[in-house]
Amino acid sequence: EKLTKKQAKEFRKVIIDTGSLDCSRKTAGKLVNQAKKAVEKAPTSWKNKESKKFLMNIADYIVNREK
Repeated sequence: EKLTKKQAKEFRKVIIDTGSLDCSRKTAGKLVNQAKKAVEKAPTSWKNKESKKFLMNIADYIVNREK
């Protein structure tokens, strides 16, 4: 069974009103920071400027994107 637009809107409101969205974003932020620290410690054999920058940017994008 498909979700109607009205149901999706109501669902989104519940997620926001209960604080679930904020909690999820905080958790994602913490995990991204852990991932960035792991990238910093990565072996120099694969860690070059471009790949490191890409990984950092994609992690930030995932956490900060809006839908």
